[in-house]
Amino acid sequence: MLLGSATWLIILFIISDVQCNIPQPSETFTHSAVLASGNLTLYWMFTDTHITFEIYGKTAGWVGIGFSPNGAMTGSDIILGWVANGRVIVKDMHAIGQSPPIADPEQNVNVISGHECNGWTVLKFSRQLAACENKYDREISTNTMRLIWALGSTDPQGEVLARKHYHWLGRGAQSMHLLESSNRPKGNLPSGPTYKTLDIAVSDFTIPPRQTYYNCRLFKVPDFQKKHHIVKIEPIVQQGNEEFVHHMLIYRCGDIMENTTEVGINAPCYTTDMAHFETCTTVIIAWAIGGGHMVYPDNAGLSMGDEDDPVYIQLETHYDNPSRKEGMIDSSGIRMTYTDTLRKHDVGVLYVGNAVIPTQHFIPPGAKDFVNVGLCYPECLEKGMDVTGVQNVTIFSVLLHSHIAGRSLKLRHIRNGTELPYLANDRTYDFNYQEQRQVDPPVTLLPTDTLWMECVYDTTGRKEMTEGGFGTREEMCISFVSYYPKIDTAHCSSSVSAYRTWPYFGIDLTQLRYNEKATGLRSMFLAGPRDMAGKTLMDVLSGQNWTEEAIDEFEEYYIRVEQQSICVPFNRSKSTLTELPTPKIKTNYTAMKRTCSAEVMPLSQTKDAMRCIGDATPKPTPSPQDSTTSGAASFTLSATTLVFLLCTVLYN
Repeated sequence: MLLGSATWLIILFIISDVQCNIPQPSETFTHSAVLASGNLTLYWMFTDTHITFEIYGKTAGWVGIGFSPNGAMTGSDIILGWVANGRVIVKDMHAIGQSPPIADPEQNVNVISGHECNGWTVLKFSRQLAACENKYDREISTNTMRLIWALGSTDPQGEVLARKHYHWLGRGAQSMHLLESSNRPKGNLPSGPTYKTLDIAVSDFTIPPRQTYYNCRLFKVPDFQKKHHIVKIEPIVQQGNEEFVHHMLIYRCGDIMENTTEVGINAPCYTTDMAHFETCTTVIIAWAIGGGHMVYPDNAGLSMGDEDDPVYIQLETHYDNPSRKEGMIDSSGIRMTYTDTLRKHDVGVLYVGNAVIPTQHFIPPGAKDFVNVGLCYPECLEKGMDVTGVQNVTIFSVLLHSHIAGRSLKLRHIRNGTELPYLANDRTYDFNYQEQRQVDPPVTLLPTDTLWMECVYDTTGRKEMTEGGFGTREEMCISFVSYYPKIDTAHCSSSVSAYRTWPYFGIDLTQLRYNEKATGLRSMFLAGPRDMAGKTLMDVLSGQNWTEEAIDEFEEYYIRVEQQSICVPFNRSKSTLTELPTPKIKTNYTAMKRTCSAEVMPLSQTKDAMRCIGDATPKPTPSPQDSTTSGAASFTLSATTLVFLLCTVLYN
């Protein structure tokens, strides 16, 4: 059989598309992300000292990525490159405003390869994790990184990006954990067991036009007939509602419901609307905005269907609607993958941090970096482990959580007065990107250890005290710690008693009166003395002379004063409240500081471009993406396979 010219054109078009139009990484990368609606794909991998990127941008012009302090151009460390006249050019640059970036005096990027093919520009380069040029480079760290990206329509003339060549095809910003462990379990589950899924979600729920709303919905757990293990959880966020669904929690509730008609009903959380609310105190699953799926370790799973497992669970959804948009319908929730092939350990989730009590957790106005702590005391851990009969537990994941004033969060681990490496640490916390952080390798927690949750807040521009609470402009300082084996402890938190903080501001406790129509610091007012009479606690506390010195003094007092240890087991009626001294840390942990090392080989900012046509070796497919969006699949044809296919068409 002979082929006509049209058929040959089709075959050539297919070959061209296979080799060039689908982003194909040159080697196996541990991480990837799809940005710009698929017009930019980023692959990367890292060692202890260096990170290697491979970028595929759908343009015949320039491609750039950058590391920003806040998601904007100003102050960003930028890497920008293009292919022109057979040469790959990649520049280490910085931005001083909304204008073309400027080349750094020192070039600390090494070009590995690149080419331009069928409308795609491909750049591969590396750099050190450390900031080699203090004035312009930014360190790539385990903190939340604000990655910015842009695509240009034309190549610069020479090696300078002039304003006339600064034409956008698209640009944007994305918070990411670039240095997330490559050992983090991916989406694939071990082969062999049979898996099923269970969705816990709201159905056609109308999001109220309020800035902050917590919706709670009660579910009865299906009759599993026997014990099963949940091995994977993933969010189901309704398309178009990503900006509204801020976090979702699933709580274990009491096993006996006085009113079963509450099942399947939506109601505002933390109110008396539903009798069951006070029994739903144990968090078993946590997800927050920006987070992806979570696969449990191969030796552990979340137990369901056993005699001690929950009969009822509650889905709590935090809706964030600052513009008070109306008419938004939502059916978001959590998907749980489970199996009857049991694993060795049951997973537990421990709530650690500052108890959410508005009259006891507050931050002064005008504070640039106010530090607040919440403690999990050994007395509480020891009680939970003793009851369960275990000597220690293994922590494998941590989710840090605060609201929009939060700037830096970390979970500290104290043993015998010595601080061990942080369980989680994010010095550039992003309220809109909260992802589970794998503890790699997993860490052993002893009953004599202390967990110290620490948050740094920025309330500059605010005129009133910021209360602890559930609203976006109120604050939290908590972490959800995933571990195994499960112990009989749900909450291990603390709070400074109001009877220790209010007198600090000269408040006479005998003069306090209660207003049941108000909440938080506005629910209490003073009958005297005369200069305070009629004022609420919010008025008195906000009206202090909050100089920088006054803020520092209160912060020091607030951290070092005795704390109320709040220890809540699965049976909430057995909770304990004990005032204990703040533990003394004799030796602080000092994280290793990255320094820029001398390169073995001279760095190169230009290279000869590779040929457009792909080579004859199969390209490896990228591993599943680690933090945001899965990478594009790769597909190539070897020369041998291509000849075989052509011969088959020609002679059959």
